[in-house]
Amino acid sequence: MSDRRGDVERAAVRVVTEREQGQGRQVRSVERWRTVQDHEAVAEALREVDADPGLPWSFDLLSTAAGTSPRFIEVKGRGTKGPVDVIDREYNFAARLGEHAVLAVVWYAEVSAQQQVWVASDWTRLPWQRTREADPKRAEDSAFLLAFGMRDKRSRSQRALEAEGERSLTNDDVEAHGRMVQPGV
Repeated sequence: MSDRRGDVERAAVRVVTEREQGQGRQVRSVERWRTVQDHEAVAEALREVDADPGLPWSFDLLSTAAGTSPRFIEVKGRGTKGPVDVIDREYNFAARLGEHAVLAVVWYAEVSAQQQVWVASDWTRLPWQRTREADPKRAEDSAFLLAFGMRDKRSRSQRALEAEGERSLTNDDVEAHGRMVQPGV
């Protein structure tokens, strides 16, 4: 991920975290380094919504509050207004969780005065368009290089992402099917 894209994503995660906390919810960031405590918290939250606690998960924030169902939030941040892309792993995880999966899109993530936050529950029902088919051959190509002592210069995570399929949602569809909310509220 380029530095600029990483900055935008971090800003979006911060905006959504502050919004959830502003509603009195506890938020655990699980988009990066996952600890044993992260795994235990996610497994417990998955059990709470009658999902398999061993389910391979792919989302950014776990938001919980007493007396309410946990929210499994996938955050997508953009520097401007534009389409949103998800990889198969994110989509498939959310499809298993239905209404407990929340997509949070933050446009103009780095400009507080312009930020727009759109949320949608059960977001796999939205009109996603397939933009890239899964290509297991890409992962095999890397294994082939390694077998002959050659190094694949892409990171392991980059190789995995390139092998996955991808879907895209237009900004018009985000607005038509999502709900605009106030940042930090």
